[in-house]
Parts: sequence; C-alpha cells; structure tokens
Amino acid sequence: MSATPSEIRDPSGIRDPSGIRDPSEIRDPSGIIVAEYNYLAQTAFQANEDRARVAQFFLTSVGAFGAAILAPLREGRPLTAGFAVLLALLAGFGGLTIYKLVALRRAWLGSVMAMNHVKGRAVALYPELEGFFPWRSDEIPKRYKPNSLGALNAMAVAVISGLALAAAMVFGALALGQPLPLVLILGLGLPLGALLYHLLYRRPLLRTS
Repeated sequence: MSATPSEIRDPSGIRDPSGIRDPSEIRDPSGIIVAEYNYLAQTAFQANEDRARVAQFFLTSVGAFGAAILAPLREGRPLTAGFAVLLALLAGFGGLTIYKLVALRRAWLGSVMAMNHVKGRAVALYPELEGFFPWRSDEIPKRYKPNSLGALNAMAVAVISGLALAAAMVFGALALGQPLPLVLILGLGLPLGALLYHLLYRRPLLRTS
C-alpha cells in the first residue's frame, strides 16, 4: 500500500510542514492547497502578534516619555537622572525592535520564495492548480517597501526611539546641572529618528534586495 501525503516523512523522521516531501509523490493535489491555506493562516496570525508587540512598545515609550517630561519638574535631580537612563534604555529597545522587524521581513520573504518554488513544481505536475495561487516568483514584493506595514511600524518605532534618545540627552544634561531647552527634544529627536530608520531598517533591506 502506498503512503499518503500526510504519512510521508523526511529522512530525519520529522514531518514536513506541508505533509509533502517530493511533489512527484503527490496522490491528492488538494494537499498543496491545504498546505498553502495553513501557511497563510499562520503568517496572518504572526503578523497580528508582531503588530501587537510594536503597538505595546509604542504605548510604553509614549507613557515613559510623558512621565520623563513631567516628573523631574516635581521631584528633583535624582529622578531626572533615573529617567534619563530609562529613556536611553527605551531608545535601545527601539533599535532592537527595528532589527526584529528587519529579520521578520527577511524571514517572511524567504518563506514566500520557498512556497512559490513548491507551488511552481505542483502546477507543473498538476496544471489544474494554476488558478489557486495569486503570486508567482517574479511578483514577490521587494525586501524594502516604503508603504508596507513593517516599514510603517519601523518608522513609528524609529521616531519614538529618536525622541527618547534626545530626551535622555536633555535630562542627562539637566541631572548634571547643565539644563538645556526642552525644545531640543524635538529638534534632535526627529532627525535622530530618521537616522535610526535609515540605518537600522531601510539600509539593511536595500543592501539585500
């Protein structure tokens, strides 16, 4: 009795996520459609999870940023120094978040290219599958897409990180007895945010396009 697609395993004994090791062994072409649907469902779930994490970082940063503005006016220099450190840490966490968005973008595109390879083999063997797959290898989005969800999230995180870093500088100077005007938070923060976005998100993706 021949094995069904769901029973085929690779030599390591680990089941292939699609349930198919070799397209030539496909007995029921509906298996590739099920695998494609499962892939889309998993990536959609992961996208929602990552958007939630980015939104959580955004709210945390804004809350800490507002507290850093107000608290030193009431509490004095020691707390000012503490918030300067906190804001610097938040800026660093923002950089790590942008790096994660880059890694997720690359991983997503790698999965899409791998799935397109499988789909191409399946369509070659079973032409009736042609109409099920909207994307082909030459239609895969570029690694850097300015209006993508990942790019917009990275831009928001970069702006908040730039403002947090500028605020850390301002309140650090205040803690050292060298007060600086608060307007420098905007004056320094926005350019720093743009620089972080370019160096940590846009440049790495363009370099690997």
